[in-house]
Amino acid sequence: MLLEFDADQRLWQKTVRDAVAKQCPPALVRSVAEDGVDPSPLWKSYVDQGWTELNDPASAVELGIVLEELGHATDPTPFLATMSQFAPLVGDQFDPHESGTAVYGGWRHTGTPRAGCWTAPHGTCSTATASIAWRW
Repeated sequence: MLLEFDADQRLWQKTVRDAVAKQCPPALVRSVAEDGVDPSPLWKSYVDQGWTELNDPASAVELGIVLEELGHATDPTPFLATMSQFAPLVGDQFDPHESGTAVYGGWRHTGTPRAGCWTAPHGTCSTATASIAWRW
């Protein structure tokens, strides 16, 4: 088990950190929280940079780095919920270019109740449920 990032991962971390510092300053987070400013341009920048395409298990470390940096910045977008809760539930139906479609479209759930569990569209059965019922 590696306990530290390799050179490529450190470069990715610096790249993400610099982008987040530029695009998601504390003033923006404060204005979203206190004044209701729309964070959609910030979300669009994440999509444009390809961060929502980190949904493959091979990209888990890179996704973890992005999540760490967004957490450090107190990111006001639905990136964490979309990438860690929504994307795994919908499997092949996840479109990284349309991330948040279920959230923005008002889907009420991503699976169907069956025999004491929820079955996601790709067939995975889970006894835990995730609510994706909020609208942005």
